[in-house]
Amino acid sequence: MLHPGIIAAGGVPIGGLLSLTIADATPIDPVSSIGASGSGWVAICVLKGLTSLVGTVDPTKLTLEVSDPGYDASANVTTVTRTIAGVAHVRRQYPNGASKMISTDGTNLTLYISLDDWVYTGTTIVSATMASGFYTGCVTSGAETKSNLSTIGYTKPVFGWLNSQQESSGSTFDVEAVAFHRHATGGRQVACIKFAANDGTTTSPTITTATTALSAKITQGQIPEVWKATIDMSTLAQATIATVNAVIYPWLGDSTAVLNLSTDGTAWPTSLPQTPLRVFNDRTGGYGGAFAYVDGVGAGTPQVSSVAATAAANPYATIAAALNAIQTWNNTNKGHSDFGGATIRMMETGGADTTYTITAKPTSHPRPATWTIIEKDPASTHVVTLTWGTQQQFPDMLLYRNLTITPSAQTYNMIGWDEADSMVCADNCVFNNAANKTHIGWYAYKYLRNVTLTGAVNLQGLPSATSGVCLLAGVVTNASATIADTGNTAKIMVGNSLNSAHSGCGPAPSTNVNGNKDGDHGRIIYNNKFWRASFARTSLNTINCGLANIQNQYETDTTSSNSVCENFFADGDLTTITNYIEFHNTGAGERCSRLYNDVVASKVIPSGITKIGVSKYNIWDNYNVKTDTFNANAAGSVGDWAYTYSVGNTGNVSLFGAVQRTSDAAPHNDNASDPYLGNAWLPSSEYNLSRTALGFSAAQIMAMFTNYTAAPQASPTRGGNYTPINTAVYLKSRVPSGKNVLNYDLAGSARKSDGTGAAGAYEAAL
Repeated sequence: MLHPGIIAAGGVPIGGLLSLTIADATPIDPVSSIGASGSGWVAICVLKGLTSLVGTVDPTKLTLEVSDPGYDASANVTTVTRTIAGVAHVRRQYPNGASKMISTDGTNLTLYISLDDWVYTGTTIVSATMASGFYTGCVTSGAETKSNLSTIGYTKPVFGWLNSQQESSGSTFDVEAVAFHRHATGGRQVACIKFAANDGTTTSPTITTATTALSAKITQGQIPEVWKATIDMSTLAQATIATVNAVIYPWLGDSTAVLNLSTDGTAWPTSLPQTPLRVFNDRTGGYGGAFAYVDGVGAGTPQVSSVAATAAANPYATIAAALNAIQTWNNTNKGHSDFGGATIRMMETGGADTTYTITAKPTSHPRPATWTIIEKDPASTHVVTLTWGTQQQFPDMLLYRNLTITPSAQTYNMIGWDEADSMVCADNCVFNNAANKTHIGWYAYKYLRNVTLTGAVNLQGLPSATSGVCLLAGVVTNASATIADTGNTAKIMVGNSLNSAHSGCGPAPSTNVNGNKDGDHGRIIYNNKFWRASFARTSLNTINCGLANIQNQYETDTTSSNSVCENFFADGDLTTITNYIEFHNTGAGERCSRLYNDVVASKVIPSGITKIGVSKYNIWDNYNVKTDTFNANAAGSVGDWAYTYSVGNTGNVSLFGAVQRTSDAAPHNDNASDPYLGNAWLPSSEYNLSRTALGFSAAQIMAMFTNYTAAPQASPTRGGNYTPINTAVYLKSRVPSGKNVLNYDLAGSARKSDGTGAAGAYEAAL
């Protein structure tokens, strides 16, 4: 049965919806051969028998019911239904931005309407309904014909491991990973992940994981929720490097949207996140298990042993001596002439804090198959510190654990042998670097987990096309600490508290002095506290795989005209990106800019430099977008139109509008008017709490939060916690029932799934 007022196909009345077509990739309003592509987000509506161009449009009266393929929690193919609504009557592009896209052929009227979610190539339009009031003179009607010409394909998830490459396994191996997708729902970013290991011949049983849990690998900072699995290694060949593959199934999308690392990932060696995980299978213990202790003297008869107590009774004087001895012992007892799989324990002396000064290196550095651990003796109760008396190159695959690392007079402290695929890891260490030296150098791949940083920390890159900081997780800094990696910032930043002038959250150049060309493909920035973040490039680049900016708190402590809080692809940026994902961020103190197309160089035929992103449940201090109307020279800079029309966006809150943060104006098309917010703002969001219609002062807005120290529109101390109070109605009820995209907030508190969930990095306080 038809809904009341809807006329059957072939009987559309005057004023009814004759046809609805989802735009293709052809520019919808080209200027100088450059025009915004409406593919996947613009509905071209033809109204029967209407010809007046001066009527009133209410785009929210347009409703599409659509279906898409998707996956369930067991990776079974299913059908996903969605309701998509009209948002705005699309304007023309500069210099005709004051006009809307409407025309008549003398018989019918055609309007271009933006939608609140994406229509993909594989989407089926089940129905398209126009209610009375959509346009002056129209009547309620179902579309007589429906056409989907979208050329937009389904997007793959963004994925990354929290394990480091080439860890050693026993008969089982625990993995942790993070994954994100623009169509997250039901408390999970993706429907499920399948994990399995392969040794080149045999594949382990596949583990399908459909729930998340708080990380066990990240133990300080902000503990994130992750995807976990325990891989059965018992049937795989001993003493081989097995590859753990992950296949990530999104809630929405066909087989092209499934991310399979074995076919879609970047091959090792790489610092990029989306690569298979290499695991050294030592399920029998036949490769590793050697212990050596160091006491600075060489008491007893120094020896390596598979029994920790025996080795502890006979320690070595230096780390270099212990490494040399382990290589010999492994050759005799384990059949490999390297120090892989061993543990060196640094002992305290005299029942007090102990410092070891390194002045020698091992006599050789054969590459092991897995990590050698250098750690504080678990029996020690005092601080054990490593420092360098002379500059020494140390071997590959060293994992420093539970130690304090301090600088010396040397330019470099922890340096490697400059090998193209060399790795180093620090876990649960303190880096004390008041002398501003380079802490880690000449290692290609660096992993820092649960590290506390004081002072300036420089992580130098390598002359390698793939080198970089692979993982920065659970890293905490003091107020004076900085993080720098020559030419390359961390590819995965998870759970960090970087309260410093340089958070390390910036772009990795596609080409730099070290020849790094891995770029930012698949970058993940998740569950962090930052002081400022600026992510922009002024040279043409393409980010493949996407970038996920999920549940972070950003602050700045200045209101200068050039100050930023969190800018992603802002002033002068020439990055092409089609899969930017951001959920549940809080940006306090100044500007929060997004996906700019604001310079002459953005004018790339046929549709400008493409920037496609989805923003959900964020709180921004001063939200900014720039597109073709920003200045006359930028005519044709239209590659971010889908984002500026809020396609896929929902539940966001802007506290003070835009750059002109005290303005009470509504969203506008041109930054010459206050505030500049782009082209559209969804009813599910709040575009300016300070606007006249609400009348909130800065003090009243900040009274909606608790535990903050850096209020927007001020210059206070950094380090706040922006938790909405329970009665902050304008910050709450931003997440529709059952559509929560995370189970935990930045503090580890449960996210609400009943429709009362708050925007921002923190769930509302009770």
